[in-house]
Amino acid sequence: MPAFFKDFGRDTDVFFKKNYIAWNKGQFRLESNHPSPDEKLYLRSLYEGNLSSVNIHYDSKKRGLKSKLSLFSNGLVGTSILWNRTFGRLLHALEVRDQFDLKAASKWKVNVANRCTLDTVAVESTHTLSSSSIAPTTIGVSCDVLDGLALGCGAEFDGAPRLISPVQYGVLYKFLRKSTLSFIADQTGDYTLGALASICDFYSTPHDISGAIQLVKKSKQIGVNFGLSLIEPTTGSALRCKSDLYGKYGISVSRSLHESARFDIGFEGDLQSALKFPADRLSISIIIE
Repeated sequence: MPAFFKDFGRDTDVFFKKNYIAWNKGQFRLESNHPSPDEKLYLRSLYEGNLSSVNIHYDSKKRGLKSKLSLFSNGLVGTSILWNRTFGRLLHALEVRDQFDLKAASKWKVNVANRCTLDTVAVESTHTLSSSSIAPTTIGVSCDVLDGLALGCGAEFDGAPRLISPVQYGVLYKFLRKSTLSFIADQTGDYTLGALASICDFYSTPHDISGAIQLVKKSKQIGVNFGLSLIEPTTGSALRCKSDLYGKYGISVSRSLHESARFDIGFEGDLQSALKFPADRLSISIIIE
């Protein structure tokens, strides 16, 4: 299946964000993530900082349905429905997410996403509605031109419809099994270049060692991120680290406690400020599976 344009830079984005403080807000996190049974209600819970939630799921492979009702301790309620359908060679997915506050039910927000793939072409549109405004519509189109090579473009439109953002265009190249190269730019000259490579694609090794680099140019400023990860495939234990050219770094350690639980700890710091353990930017996560 061809990649959607919004996912062209996903591999490197996740590499530099997930498991770090910017991703999980630097708070203690306890998550229940049990396997999902088919056509049965099941619960997953999450505690993060001073916010907790209970998520009620119902999935059906036969109907191509995934649904979730989320109840938050701060009074927010969220729902999510994903419906996948196949019409010959056409694959269609409709996803609806909404959120409202029980304390102010008149305030709500709904996101609607349509995703379609046909052979080598993928099209996605995202619409956001709220009680206060109608947000722009985002449209992305991509196409596989060669084995592992995809081209795409995307833009935002208002209700007129009128183009309200620079058109983006990009290329994604997936080679071997886990290595990717992506480039996304817009009409203003801003761009993001990302590369991710796994040593498993080149050598036989019991550990999955991956490296990534990301070059971002925005508003005439250039930033460079680079990182390394070491993962034990049989247990899921991992060591991840990242840095930029200015000494801002992050370290994340993930350890399997037993076959149904995982412990994560991560922190970020700045080498230019002080070489000390950044206790105020520490994040701890426990996931029970």
